[in-house]
Amino acid sequence: MAENFSKFTLNHNNLSVKIKNKTLHNISKKEFLDKYFFGESQRYIKVQFQTPTAFKSQGRYVFYPDLYLIYNSLMNKYDESSVSESLKSEELLDELVKYSEIVNYNLRSTSYSIGKAKIPAFTGSITIKVNGPQTLINFANTIMQFGEYSGVGIKSAMGMGKIKIN
Repeated sequence: MAENFSKFTLNHNNLSVKIKNKTLHNISKKEFLDKYFFGESQRYIKVQFQTPTAFKSQGRYVFYPDLYLIYNSLMNKYDESSVSESLKSEELLDELVKYSEIVNYNLRSTSYSIGKAKIPAFTGSITIKVNGPQTLINFANTIMQFGEYSGVGIKSAMGMGKIKIN
């Protein structure tokens, strides 16, 4: 069914959108983990936020990159996609935050419209440096790479939080 999907209509404007080209890339879980977790990843991770990104914390929107919220979101999304394992633990999350820092950024604020509501958000890029043991560096890279598939933050199923890792 998904292979035949060639156009759709946006209800908001009754606009018909035709899909000209699409590519599907498959990677097994084993290949994914072999490449990112069991390899030797780099300490620096450049994250491009390609669509408006935001988080929700304590009932409020957070529209700037916060390492705790980024890692927490990615770990939750990974766990939701896996039936047999769970990555999330508060200890691991705390270690990731403790040994990571944003060392470079180029961000701008924006908003994402859903109906009449506008969600405050950001786009741009950050560079994260992960200190600590190689296993922690590999884990950070693994969940960041997974974020290319899942998105990060709120409303990723609606197009928010698309990231690209360089």
